[in-house]
Amino acid sequence: MNNIEKIAIVILTKNEELHIARCLDYCLKLTNNIYVVDSLSEDNTVCIAESKGANVIKREWDGYANQYNFINKYLQNKFEWIFRVDADEIVSNELVQEIKSMIKKLDNTFSGISIPRRITFLRQKIRYGGVFPCHLVRIARPKYSKCEGLIDEHIVVSGKIHYLKEELLDDSLISLSSWISKHNKYSSLEALQLFNSRKNKSYFDEKFKMSFKSRCRRIVKDKFFNNSPIFLRSLIYFLIRYILFFGFLDGIRGLGFHFLQAFWYRFIVDMKVYEILKKND
Repeated sequence: MNNIEKIAIVILTKNEELHIARCLDYCLKLTNNIYVVDSLSEDNTVCIAESKGANVIKREWDGYANQYNFINKYLQNKFEWIFRVDADEIVSNELVQEIKSMIKKLDNTFSGISIPRRITFLRQKIRYGGVFPCHLVRIARPKYSKCEGLIDEHIVVSGKIHYLKEELLDDSLISLSSWISKHNKYSSLEALQLFNSRKNKSYFDEKFKMSFKSRCRRIVKDKFFNNSPIFLRSLIYFLIRYILFFGFLDGIRGLGFHFLQAFWYRFIVDMKVYEILKKND
């Protein structure tokens, strides 16, 4: 195998016919080794993926981390590196070239590669608010990595992490109504994770490493946000992002994103945590 043949791309899907063709077209510029783990989609996701030459594995959904860890173990003896890509993400030509170049240079002490990820909201890049781009480990040696978390999942690794410069772009094509529906589902998982963390603070395995910026965000979230007054903290978080970190410079769509993601979503999570606590009184 030459160096670039040592990498495989993994995409987890469920009804992603809106995004999967675009995603695969970009991914194919890096490698033909693409594995789509599909959670029994009811649309044309599988047909589109197969038509593009992807290897499709059907597996019933049992959580993001479990899905990833399944394919991670399945591929660990076949590929040196696995690159996790979401179906709605764009792997730019510049990022492809940086990955190809870096994989040739990294020695065995490195087991993870962190990529800066930026997000769009209603097709506009979010540039302010202090949250993007955020570095995430997205490329890892399968034998020395795993995925953890119910929500806001992270790939963690047991070796050193290299940081790339080119961005991975999350460019979702879904409607605002679908965005709200998806985040309502996420809020239930995050509320459960927050409730569980009250009893067990170390729900991430400390033997493994996440990217430095991810660890910093985790510390801020665990030590400050989660210990701030429930219900009030979502408003404080929104004001910090929107005013202190210039989120207002993102315009009308930026206002929508920062309000919905920083205040509305966090407030719903708090309400669901409150509901769980009352049920367990």
